[in-house]
Amino acid sequence: MRHTRRSSGKRISLALLVLLVIATSVLVLATAVAQPPPPFLGPEDLDGNGTLDGRDFALFDAAFIAYRDTGVIINANADFNNDGRIDYYDAMLMVEAYIATHK
Repeated sequence: MRHTRRSSGKRISLALLVLLVIATSVLVLATAVAQPPPPFLGPEDLDGNGTLDGRDFALFDAAFIAYRDTGVIINANADFNNDGRIDYYDAMLMVEAYIATHK
């Protein structure tokens, strides 16, 4: 009888250990899944790093100047209003997005 109690106790301990491992794994996965992605700032975030900053303005500036000087679109993502040009209207959208994200 004693032998049965011991193995029963071992089974309960093993079951509790398995339950603890599963619960810990679920918590770790839930925490990993719950992390929010970087904010989507819209098409004006030209480098896609989740912030609208000087790098985005540098990329836009290069595309703006290239289009102005040659008529060639070197970065179609800088054409924010999709009119086939990188112009003043796209620059205004860029500035408006910057102001909206840096209030």
